[in-house]
Amino acid sequence: MRLFLDLLDQTPDIAFYVQDLDLYIYLEDSDRPQTIHALNLLSNLTAFSLRHDVSVLGDFNSLNWDDLCPSFISSIHRIISSPKLTQLEFASFTNFPLSTFSWCGGGIKELSLLNVELSTSGSTLPVMSPICLRAFSCDEAGMILVGQTLLIKSEYPILDLTRVHRFIASLHEAGGNICMREILSSSEALADVHLHGTTSHTYRGIGQSIASRSLNTLQSFQLTIYTNSLNHNIIPEICTELKVLAAAPNLQYVAIYLSLDLLYRFPAGVLLALDRLLTGSGFCRLNSVGFHVNGGTSPEFADAHEFKEAMEKVIREELISLPQSGVRTLDISVTLQTL
Repeated sequence: MRLFLDLLDQTPDIAFYVQDLDLYIYLEDSDRPQTIHALNLLSNLTAFSLRHDVSVLGDFNSLNWDDLCPSFISSIHRIISSPKLTQLEFASFTNFPLSTFSWCGGGIKELSLLNVELSTSGSTLPVMSPICLRAFSCDEAGMILVGQTLLIKSEYPILDLTRVHRFIASLHEAGGNICMREILSSSEALADVHLHGTTSHTYRGIGQSIASRSLNTLQSFQLTIYTNSLNHNIIPEICTELKVLAAAPNLQYVAIYLSLDLLYRFPAGVLLALDRLLTGSGFCRLNSVGFHVNGGTSPEFADAHEFKEAMEKVIREELISLPQSGVRTLDISVTLQTL
């Protein structure tokens, strides 16, 4: 960061050529005149990400927005108000004021909110034209923020998600499921959906939540599930959600990513049911299918090799129709994650 700031000081003309800035900061960064000066030079950004750097010295705490230097915040407001800016991300902030969105220019089409907690004071909804998004990414905190204040049942909505075509969400608790389903049902133009979850409560009902108009536009659906449970029969629940998507006439890509305990084994016949579903008449337009299983442990353990062998065996024996179907790309893998 310091090298970049020095470079801008020495040759300020190159600031015009900086179009994408991904800025990780500590609190002291916001109070450096050089940082503020550099941000004020950047007038041609089309993508901007502001995050708290939590990767060093074991600091995993979010940064309090109220503690940032006022001049630094003013620079951020200037950047996000630019009509040239189309992509915006905020990550790892507490006491984040809703008024920040009132500074957003009309060009923003992609928004990401990760580990962003709303300010407990002064969080009155700003009266503004809703930001019409084409892509939205969020985690649990961001989704609840959207569900409670930015979109759902709001007198003055800040975000317009009716035209969102790409939606990426990560859930670890059941509380965000309602907000996620509200977001899915709000869009009428979904094309790409990628959901991460840890329990059945986090992704239950997502298929039925997708609006009927979005079923006509949906092209890609990815589901990533992390679970340590040995008794959680995942595949039938996934099939329940996928059955709804069989009515999507333009769905071309389906991918399932599973991160499982090394002792987990699929009950007999469940992958065969998945195989029959994806090769049935409802998914006749599928061009690509991915099925990926990961066991998280040190691979030198005997259980790790047994897990890999057992998974490869059941996949070989039960995913039998997909390799012979009209699917052009079939991507199957069993991996061991080294911790």
